[in-house]
Amino acid sequence: LTFFTTEEADDILLSIAGLEMTRLPKVGTDIDLRGRKSFRCKLPSKFKFGRNINCDIIIDGSGTRIVLTEKAGLVLVIDPSEIYLCQARREDSNRCTVIDVVPLRIIIASATEGELLHIVYNAEDLTAGPQCGIKNNGTLTLRFDRSETCASTKECLEKHLVAHEKKMQMDIVEVFEQCGLMGTDNYLESSDAQAVEDSWCDFQQA
Repeated sequence: LTFFTTEEADDILLSIAGLEMTRLPKVGTDIDLRGRKSFRCKLPSKFKFGRNINCDIIIDGSGTRIVLTEKAGLVLVIDPSEIYLCQARREDSNRCTVIDVVPLRIIIASATEGELLHIVYNAEDLTAGPQCGIKNNGTLTLRFDRSETCASTKECLEKHLVAHEKKMQMDIVEVFEQCGLMGTDNYLESSDAQAVEDSWCDFQQA
């Protein structure tokens, strides 16, 4: 079991640092798998949890409804800033359709249970998206063909989470450095700063 906690920079900090939020692909968007870390998976068998896990998802824009079952071929894509749960496309193995997006910064923990991978995230975050059958109470559970594949997926996810957390820490340091430089510039440009400098010159000449 691995825990990760991060805080999101608000609009004020983003504006001070001159940073911009990257817009995530919307549900229903096709993405290219080439050059990405991707893992084939499926939804967990319903007898494992004793409930029906079929989930209707409304695709933004076109309004297409996709019904997912435990037999549906899915792809978990792990990117540097987010993970994508996608539906595999039979006609093109290099492309898949996004059905859910979870930013890495809201992922709290991950754990394996045989061939099952459990990903726990902050469901109250505005970027977490709507809760449905595949995301139950802040937990996303996926089933892989083997326990070894599941463990490899978790290891890959953990490496990306560590790298993302370090990047966020570096960004925070940069934000504070920018704030410090702005404060210094404002001080040097003020009349009080000039008065202090004049007083220091007078003191040296005395």
